Amino acid sequence: MYQTVIDIKNSDQGDTLRKLQLLVENAFSNRAGKVANVSNEPHRFVFEGGENDYGLPGGWHAYLKENRIIFRVC
Repeated sequence: MYQTVIDIKNSDQGDTLRKLQLLVENAFSNRAGKVANVSNEPHRFVFEGGENDYGLPGGWHAYLKENRIIFRVC
């Protein structure tokens, strides 16, 4: 089981938050498949799935980097 957690600053609200949410959701939905966000919090994304669910390793990382979303990978 893989898990990816992405936190967005609480100060991001309104249109900024919606744009970030869309970018993050799109990063985990691609031609290899879709990994569901299991979080109920608007500023936290928790994507969980098996190896087959994640598709291309690092694909989401490249997508978020391309769209200039700054984050820390732990």
